[in-house]
Amino acid sequence: MTSNVVETRLPRSNTSRLSNEAERPTAAADQFSRAKQLAQSLLSERGEASGALLARELHGVLRGLDAGDRQGFQRYLATKFQPDTAALRVAAERYLADSTAEAAAALAQAADPPRQNCCGG
Repeated sequence: MTSNVVETRLPRSNTSRLSNEAERPTAAADQFSRAKQLAQSLLSERGEASGALLARELHGVLRGLDAGDRQGFQRYLATKFQPDTAALRVAAERYLADSTAEAAAALAQAADPPRQNCCGG
């Protein structure tokens, strides 16, 4: 009996291309995670120089993300970088009880989401 099994071989260039594509999701996930880490760090940094360095690095990482991951990062900012609900409630109640300019300013500050301090969001 003879075997009718046909062996298919890809040219070496296609094989290496497929290998790189298989690695791409992990590398993309690492970049997406790095962007989230940098955004968190940027919020916690208080020094102007270190903040500028983090912002530059974050910008570079974001430029390397594909459109889907950039959109995912924007969703991350929109959902995880919300104003502090308790502080917002206190400021709103203060403003309702005393409608002064100071109470209004405190309410506006409490309503600002942290992402505006991070990424201009």
